[in-house]
Amino acid sequence: MATLTASGTPALVDLYFEVDPESSDHDRLVLRGRGVLDRRTFGIGKPPSTRSPRVRLDLELRATRVTRTSLPEPQSGRVKNSATSSGPVVGSSSGS
Repeated sequence: MATLTASGTPALVDLYFEVDPESSDHDRLVLRGRGVLDRRTFGIGKPPSTRSPRVRLDLELRATRVTRTSLPEPQSGRVKNSATSSGPVVGSSSGS
């Protein structure tokens, strides 16, 4: 579960991830996952009649082991929407 904020409205979204063994190793972890966002839950305007109110999310999370004492600045994530272009992730994850 993750809390996602869209149009100023926070809501929980179910996200499902799997480890990508071909891209992961001792120092890197790559997770690929999916979720579904319901536009109505977030108060996003009514979609055109040809589009579903549900938007499929394709997600990729990359983590790298850091051994230095100073950590790099966090980078913003990106969400690839199968219906439109990419946009920034806004919100925070809760749980695992």
